[in-house]
Amino acid sequence: LAAERLFGSKPFVLVGHSMGGAITLELSLTPPNGLKGIVLVGSGAKLAVTRAIFQMLSENPEAFFESLDRFAFSSAASRALRDRLIRLTQRCPPGVIFNDFKACDHFDLRNRLPEIKLPTLVLCGEEDQLTPLKYSRYLQENLSGSSLVTIPQAGHMVMAEQPALLNKAIESFLSTLGL
Repeated sequence: LAAERLFGSKPFVLVGHSMGGAITLELSLTPPNGLKGIVLVGSGAKLAVTRAIFQMLSENPEAFFESLDRFAFSSAASRALRDRLIRLTQRCPPGVIFNDFKACDHFDLRNRLPEIKLPTLVLCGEEDQLTPLKYSRYLQENLSGSSLVTIPQAGHMVMAEQPALLNKAIESFLSTLGL
């Protein structure tokens, strides 16, 4: 396994944001050796995508990038932060983004969550409109041994909007695992 090549026999924790959280959940169904816990940031057990996103990416990608400004950030996010993250997103070809959203739209592990037995930290920005707090609550309620931390003044890009609060929550979780 790739994880065993990366970490050897050392314990590790996987952290996934949004689609990365979906990948983390998938990997947790049959956890690799050494995986001691998972952190899910702005994610969900099902990641349905609105048809408007597919339409924008197909017909007017610029409209999609403009929509990020309205939906991906909290009201407290600075203009500079928003602009920087949108510029980074624009570097990715619209076709790749389309396929990523297509994968998210087909993702649904709701019925398999009881199979995941790892300690789990669920993190969500209080103003996340793309994966709202109800998605994180669902994860917390359906993953045994999980806890939920909400981050104030943060949207979907919580790790960029409130990095200190996010890092503090992760560090606290790691300390409960003895890592």
